[in-house]
Amino acid sequence: GGAGIEDFPKLATSRCREILALTGTELETVGTLCEQYTEVISFRHSAPRQAHLATLPQAERDADAAQVKRMQEELANRRQYAAYLTLLFDGLQQSTKHIAELERMFDKEMDNLKQLVGSRSSVPKEQVYPRFDALAKLWIAFEDEAQMLQVRRQTLGTLHEYRGSFLPQLRAEDISLARAERRRAAARAAEEAMAAAPPPPPVDR
Repeated sequence: GGAGIEDFPKLATSRCREILALTGTELETVGTLCEQYTEVISFRHSAPRQAHLATLPQAERDADAAQVKRMQEELANRRQYAAYLTLLFDGLQQSTKHIAELERMFDKEMDNLKQLVGSRSSVPKEQVYPRFDALAKLWIAFEDEAQMLQVRRQTLGTLHEYRGSFLPQLRAEDISLARAERRRAAARAAEEAMAAAPPPPPVDR
């Protein structure tokens, strides 16, 4: 028997794994993007960059300031997006734990029922009915989780639409320039540290 009955334990487990993986990947992508925005904005505020801007016409300085402001707004938007994803991811992790606990309880009840029935042709209903009732409640709990996970999948889809709500101003060129300046700054800092370091003590011969 049981043909045509939805396997809710299997469905809940597979849905949770799928959505958790998708959300985790998206969260990593957005985290990297936020780091890139931060890197570029920090570069735009750096002393070498400000010194260069001081040599440019006012119109170009104003345009640069407007672009930096826009990137700051985009960064705030991406951080908010990441916050929503984090809430979703945390909820999915809780679902994973809950489903694992339901599976443990379901397997235990099935083992109890098998031991109770065994090869006997007749079992007192006051013994077997509570086992069936417990299994039914667990089955409903699996169904509830599967339905909730479907809602979370729809939420993730809505968040994906939110991700493309504007045309980003961040360019690959901006990231390359920021990273190049970071490397130059690290090299300057290393040179200054070496120059400020006291000479090594003499060694007796």
